[in-house]
Amino acid sequence: MRFALVIGCLFLMISATVWSDDIRPGANRSISPWSSQIFRTRPVRRDLPLREENITDSEVLEIEAVMKEMFPGAVVYISAVTTGCPCEDGPGCTDQVWSVAFHDDASSELALSRIDDEWQVGPLQDWWLIRDRIFALWRSARRGAADNDGISFEEFTRRMDEHNLAFPACSADLATDDA
Repeated sequence: MRFALVIGCLFLMISATVWSDDIRPGANRSISPWSSQIFRTRPVRRDLPLREENITDSEVLEIEAVMKEMFPGAVVYISAVTTGCPCEDGPGCTDQVWSVAFHDDASSELALSRIDDEWQVGPLQDWWLIRDRIFALWRSARRGAADNDGISFEEFTRRMDEHNLAFPACSADLATDDA
């Protein structure tokens, strides 16, 4: 009985986490195959498959430069190099690293992609960064902070609809699991 109660609580916690971005009261909880595919693409740290040659000194400098441009003064952590990329980053993407910038008592994590022999924020990670900024603006308005630079729900909806149309989809149909 105790085990079933623990499992039930875990299920509720996971369910609440999965739907935490659905901010509309009484919103329809069904997710289209297209939406489901998008949510599966959120960048995460990968540890396999490792690239045969891990990382060179010049690549470390290149990655640090990208991270410090986004997070000036940050201390940067770089994972081992993994080979392969999500198809959303395009055919020129060959490798990825997971980078963490430690700054201002916080940290920011990004997947950097090696696209056409250059380390950069790939199209997929960039899409998620913009999405997260749109959500942050709307949440700021909901909090009603004095320095509120937030946006209305209508503006939030308009921006998200527009942003979703800019998703860097693979050439395969998003509605399939082949993408």
